[in-house]
Amino acid sequence: MELNFEYKVIRKLNKRILWLLMLGYFISILDRANISVASLTMNDELGLSPMVYGYGASLFVIGYFVFQVPSNIILERVGARWWLPRIMISWGLVTVGMIFINGKTSFYGMRFLLGIAEAGFYPGIIFYLSFFYPYQHRTKAIALFQVASPFSLMIGIPMIGLLFNMHGFFGLHGWQHIFLFTGAPAVILGVLYIIYLRSTIGQTKWLLKEEKEWLTKEIEKETIGKPKARVKFYQVFRESQVWLATLILFCINVGFNTVVFWIPQIVKSIGNHNNLVTTLFSGIPYVFTTFAVILVSRHSDKSGERKKHLSLCLVASTLGFFLSFVATGLPFALFGLSLATGGLLAAMPVLWTFPISMFSGAAAATAIATINSVGALGGIIGPSVIGFAAEKTGKPASGLVVVAFFMFVAFVISLFLKIHGKEIKKREVRSQKSEVM
Repeated sequence: MELNFEYKVIRKLNKRILWLLMLGYFISILDRANISVASLTMNDELGLSPMVYGYGASLFVIGYFVFQVPSNIILERVGARWWLPRIMISWGLVTVGMIFINGKTSFYGMRFLLGIAEAGFYPGIIFYLSFFYPYQHRTKAIALFQVASPFSLMIGIPMIGLLFNMHGFFGLHGWQHIFLFTGAPAVILGVLYIIYLRSTIGQTKWLLKEEKEWLTKEIEKETIGKPKARVKFYQVFRESQVWLATLILFCINVGFNTVVFWIPQIVKSIGNHNNLVTTLFSGIPYVFTTFAVILVSRHSDKSGERKKHLSLCLVASTLGFFLSFVATGLPFALFGLSLATGGLLAAMPVLWTFPISMFSGAAAATAIATINSVGALGGIIGPSVIGFAAEKTGKPASGLVVVAFFMFVAFVISLFLKIHGKEIKKREVRSQKSEVM
């Protein structure tokens, strides 16, 4: 098959599928992080202490964890076209409903409900991409999808900060406008997903017959000789490599949820700027992160190497969090936060090549959801540790040394992880030889 044909098909996938998924993830991250900006005034108005805020922010993870695996199993059975929009519309409505928070109890309850509503979206997308993108293009596709995360935080947080200026409109506080105007787009995009997404290659109308055949053949190659391709979904839990990947993602989420929920507070505590300037500075680490995710994924796909890329990203993140911990000025702190955030988010697309290369069908859906759901529990630790540190010392950054430790643990675990990309390439070569014979 000509190379030009191959890249023409991939470009079609990017234009028809990937940009919609990226937009969905952009909104998803915005609806997770909106609370970090809203907290700049909401906490004082509702009397929420740093520890209450940190614990409430992390309650999202509990609901997210409980419903993650069931959500991905349902997606595999009913199809992404219907299940992904259901998730988006649900979390959009819950986000809008957060304008009714009036104290600690309602804050805790709505954060828990948001986690339930959003459960399954991220792993569902990772699983969905494995239906359409062949292995040799999948890391880049996942990375482009992942770029929506830092881009959302880079652009979205400063934009959210502008909503404080709407204080008093319709009798709402500025922080209430933040939840209203970040929740509504999720509902609208959920409807667009129903219209434009298709669950399988065969259901698409914009791919030519030969393009569908080529894609199907390329993806089927991955299951040739794969020893664990057809295992039952519950057998995934017996695989030690799944749990190693889970522990790595657990540590990554300690760091990710720390930066998502606390960067504005850390920046404000060091720089002592007004809310608008604080949100502008808070977007700086995500500029660096956007480039880091793209460059690391491209080099990983081009070289075919996964493990070293993953480990080096985790080392960079460890160093970044430690530098942020010892920083005495805002420029040094922002440099450390940029390195920390760039390292942990660039590591994620590489990490996800593992379960996709090892399993297929319901087993792959379960592996992805298990790694993501249990790994997401790390999100409880990061915000809570920083909240405790902020309340005891008055400096949120004082808890970052604990986060640096978790990233170092992730690096050590990554040394024992087996990435199966080379095995897939060997199977493809054997398949091609058999076809010639």
